[in-house]
Amino acid sequence: MIGRPYAAGAGVLVAVVDHDLDVRHPALRGSDDRPRLEAIWDQRGGRPAPAQQVGDGVFSEYARRAGRDHATGVVDLAAGAARSMAPAAAIAFVDLDEDDDPCHVASGEAPVLCESRALVSALEWAFEQAGARPCVVNVSLAGRCGPRDGTSPVERAIDALVTAAPNRAVVLAAGNDAGRSMHAHVEIPPEREASLDWTVAAGPEAAVVADVWITAASPPRLSLAAQDNPPIPLAVEWSVAPATTAAQTLDATIEHSRPSHEHYHLRVRASVPASTAPRRWSVRFAPSATPLVVDGWLDPTEPRLASFGDQRSRAATLSALACGQHAIVVGATDPSLPSGGVAGFSGIGPTCVGAPKPDLAAPGAAVRHACAPYIDPSLQTVSRGTSFAAPQVASVVAAVFGLVHAAGMRLETDELHALLRASVVGGTGDWDPRLGWGHLDARATLRAARRWIAAQRRRGA
Repeated sequence: MIGRPYAAGAGVLVAVVDHDLDVRHPALRGSDDRPRLEAIWDQRGGRPAPAQQVGDGVFSEYARRAGRDHATGVVDLAAGAARSMAPAAAIAFVDLDEDDDPCHVASGEAPVLCESRALVSALEWAFEQAGARPCVVNVSLAGRCGPRDGTSPVERAIDALVTAAPNRAVVLAAGNDAGRSMHAHVEIPPEREASLDWTVAAGPEAAVVADVWITAASPPRLSLAAQDNPPIPLAVEWSVAPATTAAQTLDATIEHSRPSHEHYHLRVRASVPASTAPRRWSVRFAPSATPLVVDGWLDPTEPRLASFGDQRSRAATLSALACGQHAIVVGATDPSLPSGGVAGFSGIGPTCVGAPKPDLAAPGAAVRHACAPYIDPSLQTVSRGTSFAAPQVASVVAAVFGLVHAAGMRLETDELHALLRASVVGGTGDWDPRLGWGHLDARATLRAARRWIAAQRRRGA
């Protein structure tokens, strides 16, 4: 973070939706050594509760079993006692149940985060905990499946929640897929046969989802092929409501829908058998009288398991959560690069409808943060990823809200975005697909907030 002055964030709630928090960590205590974590909701283990009713070990024991500690670092950077801009802010935490997906939980299929009912509930709960207080929610989670046009259920919910009242914000990580071959873009001329192809690496059985979005003037005719097997024609009835077709010979299910007049969606969920050689999969498109534009994203259980080939595209590699209008989307910079350039993994925009996301970038390589003692006995470690860039921005937003709250004023969503955009450094004045409008500058952002407060006072607001 550039220029880290002290700013308390008093009167503000910083909420984090994540996984695996060490609630006993000293970074979550105030100067009087009292816990600042005022409410917790473990969606996998019970109802929301004040922190004192949950007990120290609930999340720590889970995290130890899972061998992870993601949320501890995120909370530390967003509102921790030593590293954040909001050491006096109250903290709320939701341990998200990613299995609570209304579309797929009944069938046992992997959930889709941008469609998650649990995530929407977590966001709603966070703002309810804030009441009339300013509130910023940080979500350092990413999803690969989704339309990337701002229309997913979670993105719509975020836009509605942050515009429902002033002094509200949601900060999202841009995702870490720019350096991976997870997105492909194909433009198919009229009367041409073509395919969208991906490869599953040699190895054990793998679960892979291919999320395919098609723009076409008329319903596309498709088939699915794997390895040397004959293509299986897909007799798809395109409708607004999602439907499912089984391709039993390939051990795959195909979800299909027509979200709008010229947009078609195909989601292929495949259980790929073990093999000593790479396995090739394809969605094939029959010739059409009009052109087709196809975008595909892969979501394997592990990123190394699947990739697109020559059709891959580094553009539009943002998280599928990060394409709504009103969220603050954060990319990652790498201080080891010249002028602190954008990290090679940081998700690249724009959205699939050309909207300018990410909004800005913050340090995301070699970020030092708190961790649980079973990760490192020193209680701190170093990580990389947009997961750790986003909470630095959330911390600055909390500091801004603290100033605005102390002045008795109300900051609308558009005003907050304009303030952040006006105070970045290292940009050209134009939006950049990797950097957004520029690098976060905490000191400049707080100066801009004070100028905004002074201007409001002069106008008698």
